[in-house]
Amino acid sequence: MSDVIELEVPSDNMTFEIGDKDYTVSFADKSFAIFTDQYNDIKMAEVKLQQELHHRSVELIDKEAQLENDMVNEPMTDLDHKKQILQRRYLRLYDDIQNKYKSEAKQRFYELLDGMFGKGAGKELYHTCNDSMVVFAKVVAQIMINIEQHTDISDYRDKYLKSITELRKKEQ
Repeated sequence: MSDVIELEVPSDNMTFEIGDKDYTVSFADKSFAIFTDQYNDIKMAEVKLQQELHHRSVELIDKEAQLENDMVNEPMTDLDHKKQILQRRYLRLYDDIQNKYKSEAKQRFYELLDGMFGKGAGKELYHTCNDSMVVFAKVVAQIMINIEQHTDISDYRDKYLKSITELRKKEQ
């Protein structure tokens, strides 16, 4: 009887087939730390976008309430007209905020994917997504979800414990 326990060494990379091409990401500590930080920055930028849009929405509601107070003795049509002008201004502001975010997000995605798969991979994948930020963001999300699941140590530990338990049952 041997006291040697044979252990499986998990893969240090992951390959994705996207479109008609394979992309491989390394889980080496240095590169993993870089793209994890980059992805956290992307998630934080999205949170900031939502906060900014919410802040502007509250601001619009406050300004509309102030208009109603200031124009209490004015004809309703004048109040409605001023509200419409204010709302159009805020719609343009929302659009500007979202367009700026999309532009910055595209650049962040490029940097993330270039760091993961090699220089030029970000633009290449964007074009694979038919130059659509909506599709591109979904592909990036799928990549990161798969990486998070693949690198989650607790899931791996649970799976390993389950396989050990099954082996012991077979031995008995």
